[in-house]
Amino acid sequence: MNRKTVLVFLVLSVGSVSAAIYRSVDEQGNTVFSDQPAAGSQPLKLPPVPIYSAPSLSPVSPADTAVKEGRKSIYSVFTVLAPGKEQAFWDNAGNVSVRLSLQPELKTGHGHRIQFYLDGKSQGQAGTALETVIENVDRGQHQVYAAVLDAAGKEVIRTPSVSFQLHRQSVNSPARKARPSN
Repeated sequence: MNRKTVLVFLVLSVGSVSAAIYRSVDEQGNTVFSDQPAAGSQPLKLPPVPIYSAPSLSPVSPADTAVKEGRKSIYSVFTVLAPGKEQAFWDNAGNVSVRLSLQPELKTGHGHRIQFYLDGKSQGQAGTALETVIENVDRGQHQVYAAVLDAAGKEVIRTPSVSFQLHRQSVNSPARKARPSN
């Protein structure tokens, strides 16, 4: 497509965006709204369409967060490996496997433990494992993250939150309806 064709297309499409809206009343007394003027119709003045501009956010690594809060993290890498960012998957039992990467390894001598979170709620007891399975998760969109806690239960470092979509067969699905027994 050449540039002139694209330019003509854009100019014509912009004109259609600002089309007027007309209001009229038909023979039965019903109010009719249309983008075409009719006999006895009046153009409406509509308020401007609200526009939202999201603030721009710069990505922050967990190590940067620790430094900004006035503490230096002894961990250089702490991230969620699974589920993947914006991953969608099926599991009818609602089991979600969460796997982490932590470098250097967990400082258990300092009393450090890992706590897993789903939608902001802690899952199970804090421990030393870099993997866990969260069971019976409802279908829908969820967020998972983990935190390293010190011996006093204070957060040392946290992974960035990872959003994922879990699909489960609905209880209303026709495939789940009981079949008559013989």
